[in-house]
This record gives sequence, C-alpha cells and structure tokens, in this order.
Amino acid sequence: MKILFLDTYYENFLSELPRIFPDIGQCTYLEALNLTVDHGFGTASALSRAFRILGWQTKIIIPNSALLQSKWCEENLANFPSAALRKHTPYLNRLRILDSFLAKHGPSALVLQQILDFEPDVVYVQDINYFTPEFIRSIRRLGIKVIGEIASALPPDRFLMAYQAIVSALPPIVDHCRSLDIESFNLPLAFDDSNESPNPTALRDIDAIFIGSAGKAWQTLDLLKEVVKEIPSLRIYGPISDKVLINSGLKEFYFGEAWGRDMFNLLNRSKIALNRHGGIAGDYSVNMRMFEATGMGCLLLTDQKKFTSHLFEPDKEIIQYRDFKDAGILAKQYLEDLDSLQEISRAGNLRTLNHHTYMNRAVVLSEYLLKLPGK
Repeated sequence: MKILFLDTYYENFLSELPRIFPDIGQCTYLEALNLTVDHGFGTASALSRAFRILGWQTKIIIPNSALLQSKWCEENLANFPSAALRKHTPYLNRLRILDSFLAKHGPSALVLQQILDFEPDVVYVQDINYFTPEFIRSIRRLGIKVIGEIASALPPDRFLMAYQAIVSALPPIVDHCRSLDIESFNLPLAFDDSNESPNPTALRDIDAIFIGSAGKAWQTLDLLKEVVKEIPSLRIYGPISDKVLINSGLKEFYFGEAWGRDMFNLLNRSKIALNRHGGIAGDYSVNMRMFEATGMGCLLLTDQKKFTSHLFEPDKEIIQYRDFKDAGILAKQYLEDLDSLQEISRAGNLRTLNHHTYMNRAVVLSEYLLKLPGK
C-alpha cells in the first residue's frame, strides 16, 4: 500500500530554510525535501516514518514550498505556478468560480502531477484549506482514498464534504463532520520520538520556556505577563512582532523563533514548558505542545481543561493552572521543588513515550485506512 502526505509548512519556517541549510539551493529536489522534513517540523515526517515501519510505501509533498516545488518542476519539465497564485491559494480556494482555473494553473495542478507520478492508494491531506473541494473530488475519481486531517478553525462545510473521511484530534470537529454524514474519527496528536533522549532535570539550564504565537484572541500576552512576575528567567520564542513585544513589556524575555530540531533542543534544555490552547480547543486538551514538551522531558504547565485525563493524569504527569496568576505561582513553586518537578516530568515523559508517539497513532490510522472502503 502507498500513502501520500500533503502537508503545508509555516511560511516563517520555509523562509528560514536557506539559513538552516546554506547549500539547499544546490541540492536535488529529493535531497532538499529530505533535509526539510528531517528537520522535524510538522507531523508528516513522523507519520511517514511510522507508516514505513508498518510496511507502507510513503511520500511527502509540501505544496506551499516554492523552493521545493520549483525544484521538482525543473527536474520534471513542469510548469511552476505564478507567485501570486501560490501566495493567495488558501483565499482564492474559497471562490467557487475559480475552481476550474485553479485546477489547471494553481499549485494543485502541480500536486496532481506528483500524485499521478506516485500512484498512491491513500492521499492524506493535512491542510484542508489549501485545496479546493473540486480538486479533492478529482483525486477520488481516480479511485484514491482521500482523507483530511484538521484540528483548527473549520473551512466551509463544502470543503469537508469533499473528503472520504476526516480525522481530528478535536472531538467537536468529529461530531460536526458526522452531523454532515462524513466518516470521521478522533485521533490525538503525538510526539516524534526520533528526537534524542531527554536531559535529566539537573542538566537543564532554562527554568521556563514558552514557544508559540501570542494573539489577543487567546490572551497569551496576559498569561506571559503574569508568569514573568514570578519567573523573570522565562524565555519566549515564536512568531511575535517587536511592536507586540514592546507594547506588552515582554521584549527582554523574547529570544526569536524556533522551529523543528531547534525547538526540540530548547525543550531539552528547559525544566518547565508553559502551554496554552487556542479558543477552538474549548474544554479539550489537544494541542501539539503537550506531547512535544512531555516527550522531551519538561514539566508541562498547561491550562486547565475538563477533558484531559484521557491523555495525562493531572498533578502526577502534568500540572494544570486555573488562571494566569496561578500559572506563575505554580511555575515558581515547582522551580523551588526540583524533586517534585523531576518526578512529574519523568511520569509525563513515560506516558508520552508509551502512549503518545506517532508510531502509536500510525498503528491506529493504518488499520482505519485499510478498512475504509475505496472512493
């Protein structure tokens, strides 16, 4: 069986590739792709690795990478979509009138050539917004199973209804899809255990870290401002503008962006990883940082949710804060009690390595895909 993963990467990370890999411009398409996916960004690389262990043939395409896709075009004498089409694809896809035009001239036309070249049994789409419903249906008409994955804000229902099935880490999305008569099931996110073994607490030089974005909708800045009152050694990483940092008084705590292996290395140096969920999560603990932090041996300090115990045992494997002030108090408490911090960190790490790796998820997903009827 063959599975093709279609996974878009953040533009901030893609723009960093020439800095991370100075010779990537001289690489072949396959060499550049391998460098990119092996850096540990996103989930397709970990899932692909796990599926290969299970006996599948796999392939990854990053459709929004101009660097990679232009290399593929050069080597396969294909037309490369214009910069304007590539930049605005997620927005243009919402306009039904452009479906036919985008199918012939947009990034999806190039992806279709790559799909035909690989001849997969399953196409696993990890960015539902990036492809038009008509494009997804055109793949299904080839007899290929097309599965979508999403745990973020939903596109219009017509995007969802183009897929044979929708996989989500967020149960309300599963419920919504089923209400539309779309096959759907819940699959939590996970940890890429190809990362090196975590450092013991005594060797970690960063007291507390936050890695992520900071938007008003999630009140992240208010959380960080409360925590730095108690933990002035807090280090903040992520795509946050200087203006936002200066206005919030957090500029001195900011250390830039961190992606892939660089992010995992920072977590491996950190005693506490501060986490928060976006509004879409509701009462559910679902985001990626929970697994990345515990997988790298940090004490996970995350927001309190009603539905957490199916993933971790609060107070024994992770710590939950009730509000922003409580987050700062708890962070200080555990930094002053390193024995308890280490005990909980180890328990969280064991839970993740035993139950929340992408190998764990791939076993479930593989069985599901094999049972799913064609088309």
